[in-house]
Amino acid sequence: MIPRSFPRAALALALLALPSATGCAAASPPPPTAPSSTAPAPAGAAQVSAASPWPQELDHPSTPETHRRAVYELFDVIHLKSTLEQALDTSLRTQIEANPKLRPLESVMRRFMAKYLSIDGIRDPLASLYMDRFSELEIVQLTAFYRTPLGKRTIDEVPKLLEEGGRIGKAKVQEHMDELKDMIRQQLQAP
Repeated sequence: MIPRSFPRAALALALLALPSATGCAAASPPPPTAPSSTAPAPAGAAQVSAASPWPQELDHPSTPETHRRAVYELFDVIHLKSTLEQALDTSLRTQIEANPKLRPLESVMRRFMAKYLSIDGIRDPLASLYMDRFSELEIVQLTAFYRTPLGKRTIDEVPKLLEEGGRIGKAKVQEHMDELKDMIRQQLQAP
């Protein structure tokens, strides 16, 4: 499942940076498991030795073109296109459920979202964002991580964790809604 609200759906994109947050970035030691993939890494992507399956260096000079291709490969490995499609669909359904008056506009909203928020609409700016924050080697390492069993499991589990976390947050807010209303009322009455 994908998170229930569009802002949380955007957090699914944080999936791209998760290994660096867990210590799997370029300066970190290799992950505990060797990358395994049903689809091999493209030729020339990175130098991997028999002693260490973790990419230690690129086997080519990094250029903006090779860097961007590496980011696009990462997007493919993490299934970003389908994740975004599901997130956008969930977001739109949630908005319509919350405001049924939007139902007649659903097709217009879907066309708009497909044009500007689909992978085709955000791939290049999103790639530039990651190119600014991760070297090409780090991108290759992220891709290697997401090809590992743990990486594949992370791709599957993070959206579920975000959804469950959203439910926990929603329940906490509902549990303390009276307190929030009182706080709002006090703030509005303050001089």
